[in-house]
Amino acid sequence: MSEVYAMREEKKKKRKRILSVVLAVTMGMSMLTGCGASENSQSAETVELKGEYQASPFVQAEINSDTVEWICAAYAVYTQYNHKTLGVIGGLSDQEKESSQDRIKLTLSEGWGINGRDDVTEVINKLLTKGHRETYLKTVKKLEKKGLLELSTEEAMTNFSEDDEEFARYQDAHEMYTQYGEHGMDGWDYSRALQVLGDCYLADYINLEECLDLSLPIAKKLQSAFTSWEELADSYIYGYAFWQNETADDVETKFRIQAYAELVEMENSPYSVAYDTKLENTWKDGEKRKEERKAYEMSDGYVPIRCTDTESVQVRLPEEYVFDKEDYEEYENTKFTKPCGDGDSIYISYQAEFLDDRNNAELQKKYWTEGNAQEKENAEKKGGTYEAGEIKSLSVKEDLTVFYLAEKEVTEGGTQQISYQAVAEVGGKYLVKCYISDVASPGYELMLGMNEEALIKELFSDFRW
Repeated sequence: MSEVYAMREEKKKKRKRILSVVLAVTMGMSMLTGCGASENSQSAETVELKGEYQASPFVQAEINSDTVEWICAAYAVYTQYNHKTLGVIGGLSDQEKESSQDRIKLTLSEGWGINGRDDVTEVINKLLTKGHRETYLKTVKKLEKKGLLELSTEEAMTNFSEDDEEFARYQDAHEMYTQYGEHGMDGWDYSRALQVLGDCYLADYINLEECLDLSLPIAKKLQSAFTSWEELADSYIYGYAFWQNETADDVETKFRIQAYAELVEMENSPYSVAYDTKLENTWKDGEKRKEERKAYEMSDGYVPIRCTDTESVQVRLPEEYVFDKEDYEEYENTKFTKPCGDGDSIYISYQAEFLDDRNNAELQKKYWTEGNAQEKENAEKKGGTYEAGEIKSLSVKEDLTVFYLAEKEVTEGGTQQISYQAVAEVGGKYLVKCYISDVASPGYELMLGMNEEALIKELFSDFRW
């Protein structure tokens, strides 16, 4: 065996090992996959938009369902790779959408030639009828004419020189065809169609209802092409490599393989929704569901703490705590005040996020510790003082521990503020943060801090989700 041939064989083996990461990290995923994909699914039908743009009567949180989660999961590799928000259409929450809209529009214009509503269906229909599947099938045809489809990929590639500009593309096409036949590129093209529709929604070229209406038939076609999330992601990554004329040894393809591995290992993986979920229009009664959700979240004395556009955890406090409904309706901030006499009040503010490797109690405690020195420096620069106590823990319930930090700041003019930062992991799914503060002018007594454990228990004893 020549030295050149040996090097080529070793590179092929290395590629196979790298791509196997996608399979190896998913050995425990059988519960996430479905069955019964059609072998004869055809190209997705074209889509059509009607009329002028009008805002949707609902947001995702009000109509979220397994179908909506499935659509989001279909392009989760893209979402994770770009460090966007998982589980929401387009990968950006409503809060993130406004600040990112100019960038999204620029990306759609430069990357897809979409500059407005009229361009949306033209681009999507091109993806559905041609996409990169057209080039893929032409490449497969070349392999067929050479009689190489009957061979293993390793054997077939000995018929090409690694100096051939299309070497990687031939290898990708052969591997895709061996695995998935004519549907090898479907995961790439159809997932991108769903992702682009999500971006068009974020750009306000289409509303959420239109985005979901257009996405549903594409999602159904995509679902029918494969039998599991593993296969869909495999096709997506193969498709990316084929488009870039790369092998899995190349950096960008490896990044996408790693993104998929991260998704699979997440505690709240987007692939938790069953692959064989029945995909159906669950948003047609969106306005009704919106009112039902609002009624539920505010029922029995509970108040929602918005986690993302799709979910909330609800808290219930004793009657003496006054919910700031006006602030919530305008900003979706969950705030309370507790009157303490003489016009004084304690102020409470909640936030919630999904638990993951970037949002958890241990990391939050680390941030507090690292931030104390900076807070002290900032206060002293202004002629005041700042001191923080030790981070404490309090078991509120058998399955709920709160970590909290007491802080005291006195300004140059003598105004005092005592505050608590508190955090707890709730239900194994949410990270709930609470900020409590009391401010007093010089000569007045602070009410906070007299019985901190009782206060923390009041604020963290009654959640539902």
